[in-house]
Amino acid sequence: MAIKNEDSPTLKEVKIYFDQKGFEEEDAESFFKEFQKKNWQNSKGKPLVNWRAKANERMWLKQKDNSYLRSKATLMFN
Repeated sequence: MAIKNEDSPTLKEVKIYFDQKGFEEEDAESFFKEFQKKNWQNSKGKPLVNWRAKANERMWLKQKDNSYLRSKATLMFN
């Protein structure tokens, strides 16, 4: 059972964040489920200090392999 960390986001917050960055709801749900399962901890077992930074890392990795997302993100961030 996942423990709710006071700083951990809700699914709705994650969905909004991913949507603002131009990503699909499925990406947000996948990210949320993965880190909820990990109790919002990093690979060393410490609480995630900034979940948005981890989400940005996930988005960057996805964009790296998908040129469409890169071009869409370029338009959003300029």
